[in-house]
Amino acid sequence: MTLVTVQAVKFNSMALEAREDRLIRWLIDLNIWNSTVKCRVQAAKGFLPLEVEYDLKDKLSLPIDHVTKTLFSRLIASDLGLSLTSLGFCDKGWDDPETCVGRLLSLNLARVQDNERFKAINYAFDARIQYLVGVRSYPN
Repeated sequence: MTLVTVQAVKFNSMALEAREDRLIRWLIDLNIWNSTVKCRVQAAKGFLPLEVEYDLKDKLSLPIDHVTKTLFSRLIASDLGLSLTSLGFCDKGWDDPETCVGRLLSLNLARVQDNERFKAINYAFDARIQYLVGVRSYPN
């Protein structure tokens, strides 16, 4: 017999209100959250159904690759953010979605401040979002 463990993502807001749940706000910002997803989550008693999770991961090309995971981990551990120069970006090009920086920007997990510093956005600190992008092995 095979034992399978399922780590389901649970929403904080029972009413599924964006102002109460950072995960919902992130999904709205990524244009993923809609009435269908909301109904599916309500039917699952506040959990993200696995099919919706797989669809989300397919749409966003998740989980992120190892190099981007490493950068993301460094970013959320940094109080001041990371220098774009130290990451190899002298002037521009950091917004290219093919780069690790651009990938995190496209996922709304980071921002660039004054064209110098790469900083994490509040979404980056949510364990459920870290799980969905592939940085954590469990969502809570």
